[in-house]
Amino acid sequence: MEIVNSRPLYIAAQDPVLITLDGPALRLKQEHKALRWYPLVRVSRIIASNKTQWQAASITECLKRGIPIVFFTPNNGVTGWAVPSTIAPGSFASRLSELVTRPDWQSDIDNWHRAKERRAAISTLKRVKFRSSETRPSFLINQVLAHIDRGWSGVTLHRLMQLQPVVAGVIMVRLQAVHAPLEILAIPGTTSIVHRIWEILRWDLLQQLAKEQHQPWEQYNLHRAAEILESNSYNLGERVVQIISSLNIYLAQESVTCP
Repeated sequence: MEIVNSRPLYIAAQDPVLITLDGPALRLKQEHKALRWYPLVRVSRIIASNKTQWQAASITECLKRGIPIVFFTPNNGVTGWAVPSTIAPGSFASRLSELVTRPDWQSDIDNWHRAKERRAAISTLKRVKFRSSETRPSFLINQVLAHIDRGWSGVTLHRLMQLQPVVAGVIMVRLQAVHAPLEILAIPGTTSIVHRIWEILRWDLLQQLAKEQHQPWEQYNLHRAAEILESNSYNLGERVVQIISSLNIYLAQESVTCP
């Protein structure tokens, strides 16, 4: 079912909130606050803090409607997600499914990931006017964070982690759109496709954060992160599509060269 006028739902609760299913809507109940209802027909994806307590039926209904849920903690970024199953896979989905049958599939993805992230890092270095002899993104990231901080205060890292759950939601939706198989989406942690795409995208986001230095730390939270990305959601979505397309091309080439 195509959802009309749907928008992301951000639940950045600091105190426990109970989420239940009330007909075609989610009902949010939180102590000392009025009840809130969110019709699922108007929800495209959900980004929820670890303070949310979900009724099983509410999660099930979200997944039945094709709504992914990203869970996060304020300081540690994404902690997990729930994703709907997909049907009618295309060539990209077929290639991903074929990929995980190979014993060395992680190293195949690693090769693509390293090359793609390195190019993103080099582009960001030019934009933020930073030079380094280091070429490995995993080591270079801390240098760039310190450069944007004008020292090492941790502020830029904090802001980057605030962006992670919002971006993960966008990645999920785009992967669903190309029918990425559930066995791929369900892979947790740093080896997941979602996390690898995030590590490429974070270099683009650092360019935006370099322009946000004037924003006080205490004013930078999930809602501010959402504002930044939603105001530029088309470009972000298109960037995710470009990354997925490059992975599709890489897998197609690999399928030709592999016996």
